[in-house]
Amino acid sequence: MQFHFKPGHPPGVKPGKYQNLNIMKAIFKTVSLAVIAAGLTFTSCKKDKKTDPQDPDETASFSQQSRDESTTNTTADMSMDDAEAVLGNTSLSGLKTTSIPGLCNATVDTSQKASGIVTITYNGNSCDGLRSRTGTITLQIANYPTMHWKDAGAVLTITYNNFKVTQNSSGKSTTLNGTHTLTNVTGGIVAHIGISPNPSTIVRKIRSNNMTLTFDDGTQRSWSVARKRTWTGTSGTPTSLTIDGDTTINGHSNTVVWGTNRAGNSFSASINNGIVVTSACGWYAPVSGLKTHYFNSRVCTVQFGLDSNGNTPASGCPGYYKVSWTGLNGNTHTYIGSY
Repeated sequence: MQFHFKPGHPPGVKPGKYQNLNIMKAIFKTVSLAVIAAGLTFTSCKKDKKTDPQDPDETASFSQQSRDESTTNTTADMSMDDAEAVLGNTSLSGLKTTSIPGLCNATVDTSQKASGIVTITYNGNSCDGLRSRTGTITLQIANYPTMHWKDAGAVLTITYNNFKVTQNSSGKSTTLNGTHTLTNVTGGIVAHIGISPNPSTIVRKIRSNNMTLTFDDGTQRSWSVARKRTWTGTSGTPTSLTIDGDTTINGHSNTVVWGTNRAGNSFSASINNGIVVTSACGWYAPVSGLKTHYFNSRVCTVQFGLDSNGNTPASGCPGYYKVSWTGLNGNTHTYIGSY
């Protein structure tokens, strides 16, 4: 059986409002923005040209690495969000469901559902029109039907087959091949969080050791991922999401991503304090968290959830982050930016 989706807003979701049928699809789309923000801030981890005039190629190198990491994270996150939305609305979840949520310009093939397999084929723009997508991702639940996605310990493999995402504004693209493995640590479906028997805290662990990235200039690199996503919520509505690094690489604990960039240089990034986003302050604006980037023997940190002075606000929703790094001349620099 195949479900075809046309361009436009997902059925059942009006602009600015979430309705029960497609609530998770709408929320997942906005949550991805938090991950984008976490990656984009690395762009500021570069030398201050006024105080650090050495090595003029450093700024371009840092910026390129930032864009690549951000784009790759966003590409993978969008596919995982689609996977969560689709699985939460098929019998693979172990729940009684009535429909597949709206995925613009995509075909959902459930013909192998009896084997625990669903394939999504992309053939056009995302619902917001910002990106064009082609290729396929295949979702497979291990040991189905003994295990369903709602069960604690359930394992989902996402296989990318030339999954290409192109930014329509710039024409820049990233193509993914390889696999991501997601483990449902706590059990439960995010779309039903806090509704018994689903827990009010749902944890997903994400692993990948064979991702091949093809950039728009034709270069290819391999990246690895170790992340943890922790959702909290009630009555079927998520209220917060915490993103953590989940391994140790080169002595750096809480590493979330590592590998080589398109220039062939090694890099890694750690989330030292979980990056937290909430429904109350907007899924796009982290309220706390600390991320550290290691690249070309340089280190910079990004602290989230601050006010315009770079301090933790006593109340209200923070709207700023602070980047700190040491320049080539040994001086410490900071930059405060807004979301």
